[in-house]
Amino acid sequence: MRPFERRFVCDRCEGIFIELDDFTDAIGAMEPIDVRDEGPASRACPLCWRAMRTCQLAIGKLELDEVVLYCDDHGVWFGDGSLAAVLAQFERHHHRGGGGSPAASISSIYTLLRTRRVAPRPPPVAISAYRHRDLACPVCEGDLSLNIDRWTCGHCAGTFVENFHVEAMVSDMKGRPWQLATATGERGALACPVCTDPMHVEMLERVSIDRCGEHGIWFDPLALGTALHHASAVHERPSGGVAAWLRRFF
Repeated sequence: MRPFERRFVCDRCEGIFIELDDFTDAIGAMEPIDVRDEGPASRACPLCWRAMRTCQLAIGKLELDEVVLYCDDHGVWFGDGSLAAVLAQFERHHHRGGGGSPAASISSIYTLLRTRRVAPRPPPVAISAYRHRDLACPVCEGDLSLNIDRWTCGHCAGTFVENFHVEAMVSDMKGRPWQLATATGERGALACPVCTDPMHVEMLERVSIDRCGEHGIWFDPLALGTALHHASAVHERPSGGVAAWLRRFF
């Protein structure tokens, strides 16, 4: 997905992920939008990677027909043409005198919300809950730099990967939502760059890594290289797919 103002759009499927308040303002709804939960969805939120909920939206007395996906923290996902269908129903309701006051015609609203495809696409932006913070390397205390989906140290070449990015890659590889298990290792000497609590020392591909159960995983260059070496060995390749996501992620 690519960012557009406060929204994220997908040029491939014509989907859009938008905050509920942003959507309400854009269509000029005079009444608050009610989210009616219909149960869990199989897809994860593209920002926090928690499972979304299926829902239907209601604007005053107007109950929208389209079933959409919703994240309590980040907003609504309109996919598979559902945005155009929602706007069309909203406009029909308005013209029949059913209430509401669209700020513009359906075509203008759709352009406002979705935007046209652009070429070339803007470069990907960093998505991190901590992108406005200064994080320090747990090994050498140098500054960590955010590079799209990971934090790297320019001094010791270590890498800190937030948990939801790891889970996103594994979920993509498996084709279904996947979550990291609870961290159970003993506390080590390295502090998490985010919360500064000692990280758990655990094993991945027969090498030791440092992991914060709340925030992410620290790979120093030696640990990462050794893990990739073991993962690439055909006779040692794990059946669970860890090797695949490690090679792809790094």
